[in-house]
Amino acid sequence: MDLGWLISFATLLNIIIKNAFSIPRPHSTLHMLSIGFPSGDVQVATVFFMIIFLSFNSKTLQIISIAIINIMFSRLYLGVHSIYDVIGGMIFGVLIIL
Repeated sequence: MDLGWLISFATLLNIIIKNAFSIPRPHSTLHMLSIGFPSGDVQVATVFFMIIFLSFNSKTLQIISIAIINIMFSRLYLGVHSIYDVIGGMIFGVLIIL
């Protein structure tokens, strides 16, 4: 699997899904008016880190899991996504890899 193509596909799919669902970001986000579901950052990061996991050994799974969870929490902490946005991004990211 080519990482560049998968990242591009994940980004394009994220745009399509965002427009299909049109779920807004949390109300606390004043500076971002774009659609919130699913989180594109989490979706692309999940694709990226899962490709790394599949390319190397299983010992990287713990590091990859920590990286994805940190990105999810950062999006929640900054208030730019809800819990459903980041979980949706992770699920769609995993589905792209499958």
